[in-house]
Amino acid sequence: GYSESHGCSGGGALLVTANDTRDLTWDTRTNNAVVENLILENSHSKNGGGLSLFRVDGPTVKNLIVRNNTATMMGGGINVYSSVFSMEDVEIHDNLCYGTVYGGFNDVGHGGGLFLNQTWGTLDNMDIHHNTASMNGGGVWSSEGSAWTMTNSNVSDNVAPYNGGGFGFWNHNEQDLNATLVNVTIANNVAQQGWFIGHGGGVWANNSSTVFEDCRFINNVSNDNGGAVNYWGGSSSPKFYHTTFDGNTSTSFGGAIYIAPDAGSFHVEYCTFVNNSTGINGAGIQTNRSGAVINSTFYGNSAGEYGAISIGDYYYVDVYNSILWNEDVNDIELGGLVGYFNVFHSDIRPSSDDNYNSYWEGNGNIDVDPRFNGTDAGDFTLREDSPCKDAGIADLDGDGVEDITDYNGSAPDMGAFESQMSAPSDFLLLASTNYVVATWLETEEESFQYYLLERSTDPEFNEDVVSNFLLKLGRHFYEHL
Repeated sequence: GYSESHGCSGGGALLVTANDTRDLTWDTRTNNAVVENLILENSHSKNGGGLSLFRVDGPTVKNLIVRNNTATMMGGGINVYSSVFSMEDVEIHDNLCYGTVYGGFNDVGHGGGLFLNQTWGTLDNMDIHHNTASMNGGGVWSSEGSAWTMTNSNVSDNVAPYNGGGFGFWNHNEQDLNATLVNVTIANNVAQQGWFIGHGGGVWANNSSTVFEDCRFINNVSNDNGGAVNYWGGSSSPKFYHTTFDGNTSTSFGGAIYIAPDAGSFHVEYCTFVNNSTGINGAGIQTNRSGAVINSTFYGNSAGEYGAISIGDYYYVDVYNSILWNEDVNDIELGGLVGYFNVFHSDIRPSSDDNYNSYWEGNGNIDVDPRFNGTDAGDFTLREDSPCKDAGIADLDGDGVEDITDYNGSAPDMGAFESQMSAPSDFLLLASTNYVVATWLETEEESFQYYLLERSTDPEFNEDVVSNFLLKLGRHFYEHL
């Protein structure tokens, strides 16, 4: 299809719209259309070369292939403008934004695969790959207070000639609305080289505070700052939980994460940074604002000058329960304005500079081999004899209340992976009116210390919990009720 004359509403092959396609306000109209089991290809429009959802509340998009479409401006594959929607099982690939002159700029065209503006909804099992924007957001562009959640998806091999090879986020914080990504792989995306451009190989974001949970940033390339992500402007404050950064590259600062001087802050928790590299500083993280790194692991990252983590401005960064051990890839793990690091209960590979090493003495910090199970195989769990086991701290702010409660042993482990206590085999529980008997097969682990048996009147074990620590020979437990 061809619908350049549709204007901003777009939709080269298919348009789902409110009843006035010339109204550019953000008011939505109920529309419960179901778009399912289609291939939308070889079509063109100003916005949304294949499909456009324009000011509608309720449509469902499911089991689509959107390929080889073009847009003059936004959304080479799909355009979603001020809509509430759901998408599931949609593949968007090999779409293109040509770009046009707009607002005094040439080449304006965002979201090579998918363009989202002032949108709410869910996107599940999306496969967005090999799309190209003319400016920002090679795979996906999202702007103006959009609050959507993407789960179980892949965004890979997309290209942005300016910024944000995989994703571009713009001005989400204006209305305190932000996107959340859960179990999303962002891989092999590229922000191309140019003057003052090339930022954010995986993600480039302005005034946005995206949340990433259980995500993977792999082999993204920035030809400036932020191989995986670049956050700048306004109050940008991204949060990363249980996320892996592996093999991302930037030519300047921040092999994985770059936080600009005009951003807000950042938070990293239970994350893994492996084999990321940067031309200057901050192979894992380069920040110019305050932030926190909690229970994270850094290994094999490489910077042109120094730092798996580097501070570039006068703001404090707190590091708790983390491991920075790069096997001689870098001589300095924490770089830049090192006096602005607050480091607690972390394992930091020592440098040849004793003055540098003195910054981390005390506060429960150590500088010995963490003894990972298998770095060559990408296994950064801890061996039974690791000095990092039970060596962290649970009360991060010192107020007497544990901030970390989900751990095994006497204290949290250092690093991104808490050691697991395996359940005993052949466990049997015999209950009567007045007592219970628990039996199990005795463990043969050499490093075994004790069994932990808990009982509670609360099925969720959130309160009224009684713990019993049992020695190796105590294979049978008898308790009166």
